[in-house]
Amino acid sequence: MTTINDFLCFQSGKKRIDSLSAYLKEVAGIHQSQQLASINIKYKPSQGNNITVCPAIGIPVCSDDYSDNMVDCLSRLYPRYDRYLALTWHHYKVNKHKLPSLQVIEKAIYKKRKCREKNIDICFKNTDLFSIEKSRKHFQLIRNKYDSSELRMILSDPDQAIAGGELIKDCAATTVSIFTLSSTHKVIIKRYNSKGILYSLIRSLIPSRARVCWCGELLFQQIGIKTPENLAMLEVRKYRWIKKSYLITEYIQGQCLSTFFSDDENKEQWSFITQQIEDILFSFPSVNIVHGDFKSTNFIISESGPVMIDLDSVKSFFLRSTFKNSYRKDLDRFEENWVNTPSAIHIFQSTINNIRKHIQSY
Repeated sequence: MTTINDFLCFQSGKKRIDSLSAYLKEVAGIHQSQQLASINIKYKPSQGNNITVCPAIGIPVCSDDYSDNMVDCLSRLYPRYDRYLALTWHHYKVNKHKLPSLQVIEKAIYKKRKCREKNIDICFKNTDLFSIEKSRKHFQLIRNKYDSSELRMILSDPDQAIAGGELIKDCAATTVSIFTLSSTHKVIIKRYNSKGILYSLIRSLIPSRARVCWCGELLFQQIGIKTPENLAMLEVRKYRWIKKSYLITEYIQGQCLSTFFSDDENKEQWSFITQQIEDILFSFPSVNIVHGDFKSTNFIISESGPVMIDLDSVKSFFLRSTFKNSYRKDLDRFEENWVNTPSAIHIFQSTINNIRKHIQSY
């Protein structure tokens, strides 16, 4: 069993549209039999590459639940697939019930996703997934599955761990080090430096950059964009005044985007990676979210595909107009990556133009 999200990820063009159409037909069939559908599917390559949608609840439902369940299913699809809905919506038919228009459904999908964003703040409470410790001098957050005596030792003196690791960046804003754990696994330790008392006071009135990154990772998980998983976060405080903050994440091995497309040895993978980058770029307009810095080094091409890093400028907007202005800046920055890489600008220019038209039509 897999999800329709993962199934569509490795398809492109007509195959992706056909699979999404098949999914909608299957959902309609489940609604026809008065059940609720899920995004889980069974894939049967031996039977003509057919997919079967798994019911969410095996109890009878009334017709009023159909559109609500459809909205719930489509809101759980990664936003990258929204651009195909207009081509596939006609496949969803249940008896003779009058269905809402696609425009109404799309607005409901957007609202459902935005409501889901609000649940991210639960990570700042003690749960099965996260543990917090706080005092007048600190706020500490650990992802429970990574909790260990070694991780807590690092958090007790992160500056020492940074000094003992491989320093890869040290500037006024941030200091970044690769630290090797006793298990030989590597992690990234990032310190967000204070630029002075006034800067620290301002940052104390808004979420610290480490906290923005932590929320950004959870937000990107929701919309299907890969990013390094956070292990722990620490804010060094004096009451509400945040002096500096730290973030520990998993280390992702790979090449930055411009290096990847400058290396002819990767040429066979260019087409597949281009599609995945296009999927990432199309994800943001559906949810009014911006990354904030589309420079090449923030796209790491790993063995499992593109991974986005440096989420300390991630923002989620309510107003479409505000989002458009910010996302245009992201696209302009993305385009700048290819000034000295003619082969890549040839690959990405049509994608950039299509996305600009896409957000203009909203």
